[in-house]
Parts: sequence; structure tokens; C-alpha cells
Amino acid sequence: MYKNLTPKRAWEIYVQSEEYIPRSVEFFLSNFREDGYTNITRMCKVYAHEIIEASGELATSEYIAEVAVLLEEYILQYIEQIGGKDKLNLYSTEELEVIYKQQDKEILAALRRYQESLRSVYGLTGKE
Repeated sequence: MYKNLTPKRAWEIYVQSEEYIPRSVEFFLSNFREDGYTNITRMCKVYAHEIIEASGELATSEYIAEVAVLLEEYILQYIEQIGGKDKLNLYSTEELEVIYKQQDKEILAALRRYQESLRSVYGLTGKE
């Protein structure tokens, strides 16, 4: 668990954790919209619970709730900064599919690089 989190830091840790995967507010909201969510508070509660649980991080219910509130604050600050919800540029289903496919390719490429680095370190040929 992290102490003294700000909305920005919570976003960086729990949402924008992988540099190679874009995780803008629009992307976050678009993903949840695809799953039928329309309430930002609910999106953040669901996300905080799922991401912290998936990470294996030991966290209290209070901490998870705090992360959800901070993520919501970050999103609302962003929306205010751009001039309101009507200025959001949400992704279409088709655009999300293209992004997912690209992410899959990048993840597979990273796994291949990792596998090759292990082979190199251990002197393996790949035919074992």
C-alpha cells in the first residue's frame, strides 16, 4: 500500500502503470462504457477493487475505497481541465478493438524479447 497518495500518483500507479499501453482518461472511460458502466464513481470503485486484487497487493477495504476516490478525483479534474464532459473524446468500439490488438502484439513482442534474453543468459537454443 502506498502512503500519501494524490489523485495523479494514484492514476500513475494503478492505471498508467505500463508505459507501452496508453491509459488516458478517455481510454479508461471508454473501456467501462463498453462494459455498460455510465457512472464514474462506480467505474472507479470497480476498477480499484479489481486492479488491487489482481496485483496481489494486500490492502484494506478502506485503502481500496481511498484509491477509488482518488481515481475519481483525477478523472473529474481532467474533465474540468478540458472544459467539461462534452469535450471528452471517447473511443468507439472499433477504435478500442484496434488498440487491444496493438496491445496484444506489443505484449507478445515483449514476452518474446524476455524469452530470448533468458535463452541468452542460460545458453539455451530454444529446442529444449
